Amino acid sequence: MTAKIDDLLDSRPKPCICTIQRIEENEQQFLLPLDSFDAIEHLENSMKDQQSRQQMILLLLRIGGINLQKTVYAIMEKLFSYEIGTKFTWTGKSSKGIEKAKFSDLKNIYAAISGAVLGNKDLAGDEKTTVKVQYQVTEWLRHCQQNLKSQM
Repeated sequence: MTAKIDDLLDSRPKPCICTIQRIEENEQQFLLPLDSFDAIEHLENSMKDQQSRQQMILLLLRIGGINLQKTVYAIMEKLFSYEIGTKFTWTGKSSKGIEKAKFSDLKNIYAAISGAVLGNKDLAGDEKTTVKVQYQVTEWLRHCQQNLKSQM
C-alpha cells in the first residue's frame, strides 16, 4: 500500500520552471501591496480582462490559510497597505458618519479575492460562502487603523 501511495505521489506533475517564473512575473506585474487610489483603480480596470483576473486569483491562491479569517487577512495584507485600507469601508460609510471609499465597488478585485478564498482546498466547506468572505474583508478594513498604529 505504501509503495502504491509513493508511486502516485511521484507521478504527480511537477510545476516546470516556466510556471514558477510566470508566477513570479505576475507578482511583480501587479506591484503589490497597493498603496494609492490610482494603483487600485489601475488594478481594478486591468482585471476586467479575464486572463488578468485569473492570474491574480492564482497569485492569491498561493497565499493560502488555515481558516477563513487567516486566509482573507493574508490576502488583504498582500493586496493593500493598512494606510490605504483605512480609507475604505464595505459600504463607504463609517460608524462616525465619515464618507470613505466604497470597497464593494471594487468588483473585479473582490472577485479575485473571493475566487482565491473559495478555491482554497484547506478551508472547510461551511466556511466557503461569499457572505463570510465579505464579512472578513469588512473586518480587515475595520482593523486597518489600529494595525497601522501598531506598525509604527
